Amino acid sequence: MFKRITKPSFRLKSAHTVVFSPCGSYLAHLQDSTRITLWNINERSEIAAHKLIKHESYIGFNSDSTMMFCKNGNGELVFFETLSGKIISETGRFKLNRSGGCAQFMSDDSLIDGDSNGRLMIWNTDSETESCFFEINNHMINEVVKGNNSSSYFVLVCPIDCLANLGNKGSKIFYYQEPLKINKPKYIVPNDKNFKKHRNWKSISKFCLSSDEKNIILILNKQDKLSKQTLVQQDLQSSYSNSFEFDKPNEYAWSVNSNDKFIFVVIHTNFYQHGMSSAEYQKLNNNNETEHIHVFEKEGLKRVTKIHWPEVYSVAFHPNNNGVAIAACKNSVYLDDYSVLLDL
Repeated sequence: MFKRITKPSFRLKSAHTVVFSPCGSYLAHLQDSTRITLWNINERSEIAAHKLIKHESYIGFNSDSTMMFCKNGNGELVFFETLSGKIISETGRFKLNRSGGCAQFMSDDSLIDGDSNGRLMIWNTDSETESCFFEINNHMINEVVKGNNSSSYFVLVCPIDCLANLGNKGSKIFYYQEPLKINKPKYIVPNDKNFKKHRNWKSISKFCLSSDEKNIILILNKQDKLSKQTLVQQDLQSSYSNSFEFDKPNEYAWSVNSNDKFIFVVIHTNFYQHGMSSAEYQKLNNNNETEHIHVFEKEGLKRVTKIHWPEVYSVAFHPNNNGVAIAACKNSVYLDDYSVLLDL
């Protein structure tokens, strides 16, 4: 049963993505992929709403929180002033499929971005020019993650689906540090002898960094219909690693995020079976709890709690590691202290 939080710090509108500004003063969320809503956290108030391009999928702040970007499923990018929404520059619509995953601002306000053709690119917001930094054939850039306290970038590169079943080398995580140089990237590889059971990271679907940047958190895909997805925590400075296999084959990690103590994984359960009618599928969804937030201790991967949260999409942590925002269709909230969730 869903336990509604009766006194959140404040409630957000319907959201599927939430992002905090590095300064900690602002919270931005995407509302129904059509509008970017900006909140002042200290004043508990909505201060701006921007509608810039259609079907926004990703948003982010630059290092001093004065500029933001938004990106949609076509790979279009728009850069704008955080408070006013005034457009600084934009890429326009690309002819090629450029979607890719989330981009990240660099320290000089350039943007590092990936596309579905396996290209990692740098976009200069001042000159409105782009340069290809790295390219890998038959792959796509799935996600770019930046460390909270450094100039480090982790890039998840995945094989194109049609080649994944033909013995392709599988997923890889590349590591870069500023200043970026066009050369062979450094691989992030497992260094634990027991890591063979995790299939050498070849089936990574999602990942994140802990806020202290000491651990990388991975979601490994299932290998067949009966297997289950796996959560992996790997220490980046040692051979220490842990894993947790989710409860059921039909549980899928929608998103994952971590602060310095806990890992929050949004899980969606898929009850569809081959040959099932849409009415039967809808009935199963209505009669079962299909979305949850699983909370794990970062050290040891002990599951602390499992929270039913209808139509939840993502969780984001405030830079102070205590505040948390939860994006959901109807129950999006911001909390000053995430620990209230541990008692649900």
